[in-house]
Amino acid sequence: MKLETTWGRDGTDYTVVSRALDELETALGLAPDMVFFHGAERCNPRGVAEIVAARWPNARLHGGSSCLGVMTRGRFEANPSSFGLLTAPPGSEEELLLGIADVVGAHVPVAGGSAGDEAVTGHWWQAANQTVGHDLAVVTVLFPNGSIVSSFQSGYEVTRLSGKITRASGRQLHEIDGQPAARVYDEWTGGAIADIVAGGGKIPQKTSALHPLGRRAGTSAGAVEFVLSFLDTVLPDGTLTLFTEVREGERVWAMRGTDDSVIGRAGRVARASIDAISRERSAGRLMGALVMFCAASAVNVRERMPEVVAGLDVTLGSCPYLGTFTFGEQGRFLAGGNRHGNMMISVVLFVGEGA
Repeated sequence: MKLETTWGRDGTDYTVVSRALDELETALGLAPDMVFFHGAERCNPRGVAEIVAARWPNARLHGGSSCLGVMTRGRFEANPSSFGLLTAPPGSEEELLLGIADVVGAHVPVAGGSAGDEAVTGHWWQAANQTVGHDLAVVTVLFPNGSIVSSFQSGYEVTRLSGKITRASGRQLHEIDGQPAARVYDEWTGGAIADIVAGGGKIPQKTSALHPLGRRAGTSAGAVEFVLSFLDTVLPDGTLTLFTEVREGERVWAMRGTDDSVIGRAGRVARASIDAISRERSAGRLMGALVMFCAASAVNVRERMPEVVAGLDVTLGSCPYLGTFTFGEQGRFLAGGNRHGNMMISVVLFVGEGA
């Protein structure tokens, strides 16, 4: 197994794409069997898919749009195209995870990220070989000759504020402890949405980015793991709309993050995956990595994204990696079980056999 990454600034330019493919093949030393391709919403994915198919007709392609662009070794570039798992449009991630489990079993780890765009206007895209669309679910099953180790975490601090979901439907949270959910959330955040609690409206992105809601996903090594939900809007009746499903009877906690904690968590989650390699005594060396990083987090700390890349560079060393910015993240918790969440980091490490 051998992995490598490359990138280009303009996915609409044939020359730029061809040069990136040249660089990738040179680095690999041969034509690839599998291509992960992620880029900004405007990078002409159909054109890239056609160029890849013409050059490497036997290669499989898995792709999806990434809000802001991508990150890779030593580089954060807004709006480039590059090469880069479950990739789908936002809205049906929980059902897709259940469907995958029906086919391959719940024991198989799944990682991925929901395709994103620049302004949450539905301009995201997905690619499977030469098929490109805006409403596709792309699932790639890998059978590497080495091993795969993953980590899925939020990196947020749980507060003492919590309540029971007493009314919910899908991705709408109506009531917490019998009270309108928006009113409870406003109290928990010290009046962060006071101006829209009564009449409804869009929740400021930074508020949701630093104060998401969390639900327990399990316990590992004595530590509780949380899956987070990003808050989108307040409806006139006090309902909160989310980017994840919630169920009546579940308990939700007010979570808390800071810009510094968001910036440092990608490197920490990557370190957790590396530590897992040691615990599982996986043979071989680190060959490459995929990183799914929440788009809202990236937008919130956009000016400091080079620090995120620097943290990954230190942790992963010379290992090639591809990071995408997603509107929902999927991964497997250490406590077991594949879940969909928001404001999460999902890191997948590929470990090769031999030197």
